[in-house]
Amino acid sequence: SSDLGPEPSTALLELCSEADGRSYDKGNAYEHMAIEVDDVVTACAELAAAGVEIVRPAKKAMSGAQIAMVRDPDGYLLELIQPAP
Repeated sequence: SSDLGPEPSTALLELCSEADGRSYDKGNAYEHMAIEVDDVVTACAELAAAGVEIVRPAKKAMSGAQIAMVRDPDGYLLELIQPAP
């Protein structure tokens, strides 16, 4: 367990930058990251209104989950997942 909650129910993704101005090269060692959201359709609408590219609109996956793909400002793919009921 950590200050953020019990490990089994909490996920943490740390995104880092260097305070001294050093930059990182864009990585390409993965195809995409997935993020769980409460409502994929609403999330896509809010992201599209903010200018985010919706690569694949919301659809039901074989698992019953709702999924969509978006592209972040750096060009990385992010999968939005709303778990099956």
